[in-house]
Amino acid sequence: MSEGHRPMTLRVLALVSRVAHRVTGGRVGAAEPGKHAPRGRALAIITRVHRSLYSWTGGVVGGNAGGLATLLLTTTGRRTGKARTVPLPYFRDSERYVVIASNAGQERNPAWLENLLATPEVRLQIGFEKRSARASVATGTERERIWRHVVAAAPMYADYQRVAAREIAVVVLLLGLLVGAMGCGARTDPGDLTSPALDSGGSRDRTVTDAPADQLAPCAAGGPPPTVYALDDNGVLYLYDPTTGRSTALGTPDCGNSSIAWTVTASVDHAFIVYTDWSLDVVSLPTLACSATPFVPGQLGLDDEFGVAAVGSGATERLYFYGVPTGGTVPILAVTDTQSYVLQKVGDVLPVPANGGDVVNLTAGSDGMLYAFSPLGLVQQIDPATAAVVGAVDTGVTSDGTWATIAYGSKLFLWVDEEVVGYDLASGTRTSDYDSGVSAIGASAVGGCAGP
Repeated sequence: MSEGHRPMTLRVLALVSRVAHRVTGGRVGAAEPGKHAPRGRALAIITRVHRSLYSWTGGVVGGNAGGLATLLLTTTGRRTGKARTVPLPYFRDSERYVVIASNAGQERNPAWLENLLATPEVRLQIGFEKRSARASVATGTERERIWRHVVAAAPMYADYQRVAAREIAVVVLLLGLLVGAMGCGARTDPGDLTSPALDSGGSRDRTVTDAPADQLAPCAAGGPPPTVYALDDNGVLYLYDPTTGRSTALGTPDCGNSSIAWTVTASVDHAFIVYTDWSLDVVSLPTLACSATPFVPGQLGLDDEFGVAAVGSGATERLYFYGVPTGGTVPILAVTDTQSYVLQKVGDVLPVPANGGDVVNLTAGSDGMLYAFSPLGLVQQIDPATAAVVGAVDTGVTSDGTWATIAYGSKLFLWVDEEVVGYDLASGTRTSDYDSGVSAIGASAVGGCAGP
C-alpha cells in the first residue's frame, strides 16, 4: 500500500473500530465486568482483530481502549512454548509499565498472566516501538499504591475487583532492550501514575547502542529495580536509569524558595529538597506539589552544608543528616522522623575522614548502610545505627562543581557534573563512565532491587 493511501485507510479502519465497538455493545475495548464480558470464540476473534489492527497501524487503530492507552503484550505459552500476543490497557509507574490482570472481572486469571508467571521474559509493542521486558507481580504496599492510582484513573477496575472471586494481579513490566521502533523519540503517552514524565530527547534518548557496558544483573527474585530520582542545579527533578544512562525530566517543583537548591533525597512518595538557607521542603512525587516542613536549621549545630538521606516510608520514614557542627571538626550523623523534624544525634562519624569528608552527598543503600560521597572523591560507608565508618575508599572521582551518588543494588554510581561513573567499592575500579546530560546536585534510588 502506498504512503499516499495510508492516511485514508487508517481513517476508515478507525471508523470500523468505532462501529465494532457499538455493534458488540462495548465489548471491543471496554468490556463490562464479569458475565457480560466476551468469552471463548468471540473473545478470540475480537483479540485477533484488535491485535492485527494495532500491529499494522502502530496503535493508530486499537491504541486506545475506552480512553486508556493500549499496548501489545507477547508472552510465551506455558504449555505450547509459542508466542501469545494480547492487547491490554496500560499505565505508567515512573519508568515502568503496569498492566492489570482483570480478565474483565471473571473468576479465572487471564491466560497471559499464567504464561508470564511461568516465563517472566516478555515483549511489548507500544505504538510502533517494540521492547523486551521482564514481568513481576506487585505485592503488599507496592500493589496497594499502584492499585490506588489505577482505579483513580480507570474506575472500571474497581468494578472488576468487586465481582472477581480473587485478588486481581497488578503486573509491573520493567523495560529491557529496544528491539524495534518507528524512529527516534517515537512514543505513545498514557497517564503516568507518578508524574507527566517527558522524554528528554537528544543525547539522553538512549538506544541499545548507548547502554553502558556494566548492565545491571536482574533481581534474583525477579523484582523491579529501584527508581532513581535526581535534582539538577537548575532545580529540575529527573528520573534516571543507570542501566541506560537515560534522564527523563519530570518537572520543576515550585517551592517558592528564593534560595538555591543544595541537595535532594527521596523516599517512595516524597522528595526532600534542602536549600542554601538550609530549610527543608517536601515534594509529592505524584504531583510535584511542594510544601515547607517544620525543620529548623541549626539543630545540633548543623546550620549549613549538610547531606541528607531518606530511609523507609510511611510511619517508619526517617531522614539522616551528615555534617560538621558549627565550631567543630568532627562530622556527626543525626536522624529525625518526618513528623517532628527534630534531630537526634546518632554519633560522631569515626574515624574522622582524612581527605575531604566534611561536605558530602549522602545516600542510603539497599544493604542498610549510608554512603557519603565528597567532591574530592572520598566515599565512606557508614553504619546508621552507630555512625561508625565501616569502610572508606578514595575513588579518584572528583568534581569542581556538582556531585551526587546513587547506591543502586550492590553498585555505586558517582555523579560528578554531567558524568556518571559506575564504581565497584570492593575492587576499587570503575565499571562504567558515561555522560548523563544532567548536572545533579543530589540523587536517590528508591525501592526495588538491582540484583546481587
